[in-house]
Amino acid sequence: MNGPVPKIIFCFESPKTALNLPSAYSFLLQLKEQGQLDIEWLPIMSLRWLAGDGECRAIVLRPMWGGKLTREDVKRLLAHSTAEHPLFICTLSSSKSLIAEDLREGEPRCKVIDGKGGNADATAELMLWHAISLRRQLHVELRQLCRGVWPRNRARVIGSLQGIRWTMLGDGCIPQSLLKMLPGLGVKSVIVWKPHSAKLAFSETSIPALFRSGGWKQDEIPALRLPVTLAAGTLCRQRPDTDFLLTLTTDRDFALSQADVVSLHLELTEHDKNGRSPTKHSISEAELCCLHKNVVFINGARAEIVHPSVCCGEPFADSRHFSTDVFPESVEGRDWGSLAESYETTTDKSAACKLWKKVMQEEQPRLLITAHAGGATPDAEDRVAAKVFKDLIRLILVNVAMRTVVEFKDGREVTRIELAADPPQ
Repeated sequence: MNGPVPKIIFCFESPKTALNLPSAYSFLLQLKEQGQLDIEWLPIMSLRWLAGDGECRAIVLRPMWGGKLTREDVKRLLAHSTAEHPLFICTLSSSKSLIAEDLREGEPRCKVIDGKGGNADATAELMLWHAISLRRQLHVELRQLCRGVWPRNRARVIGSLQGIRWTMLGDGCIPQSLLKMLPGLGVKSVIVWKPHSAKLAFSETSIPALFRSGGWKQDEIPALRLPVTLAAGTLCRQRPDTDFLLTLTTDRDFALSQADVVSLHLELTEHDKNGRSPTKHSISEAELCCLHKNVVFINGARAEIVHPSVCCGEPFADSRHFSTDVFPESVEGRDWGSLAESYETTTDKSAACKLWKKVMQEEQPRLLITAHAGGATPDAEDRVAAKVFKDLIRLILVNVAMRTVVEFKDGREVTRIELAADPPQ
């Protein structure tokens, strides 16, 4: 190899969080043993004082390792980077939330690599569990059993998923995974709300993928004659040989008014982006007023998209249900004891603290929370890491041939990378 060996820095907050490495990490160690790569482990704060020598080509972040990368953290490293020879920032996650917005979008000297889509199936499974648990009140029965009480009153149980209508706010990898699962569970209708769509059509880039994941081909989709008038900007098609419907719409009120379950899949944006309105706090009580009785609303996207008043406000105070797997940064990683002390003794009266307090101190049949459990499975983390590491190695070691190997071992899928026999063309 000509020139210096490229270096990859793995960042962590404390040594304890640098454990449980994904299976694909062994491939990087193999390249290191061959002298093609250098690997270093450093606390995030150490990056600010790291002497930039041009050898560091990538920084790797992982959600459970803590910290958020800012421009100040990598200022010295960026001094040796250019748009043609960038610093690669890799996040072992499906999102870029570990990287400050001005760094991931406004800095041409760095490129972000993420594992988008790698944890989609695992997250979709958790959202299904949220819907089933709230509709059947399983979370309440579990708490009763833990207290030694046999559940006897099931008056609040809504029902199973058979025949329901599921609305997805936004599209992408997780909705595609959900669409593979929902028909087999008896769901009869899925509505996908697509914001910012100037022209809605089934031939759009993302839509054929949605249809393929549902089990049919684009040219097999017949027009559907419905006995009702659809809202403007709405298209509907029926799956061949079934009564399963897929509807695309740009009318949010229509999508929400038809739903028995609503799942949120929007990207968090705090500023206008390409002429699109920011999504921060875009879901408020006003937007949810058209939800009917017994609706389940699931936030599996980002906590800040939903207005703080929603989870503790009127839309879910009476007969509707709310669940979330996401929390703002002020709550991430904090135990209930510290949050309770913060809530009672300081001015921290955030909605997240109120939500946690309600769940811990009261039995909440219409409220369900999990702590970022969506993609927190070893198989999902393996898939994310394999995608990120392969994308990175292709960019910094162009002559390395790789292939992805998926095995089933110890009751789960294991995804790893190994060298291929033939070099890349």
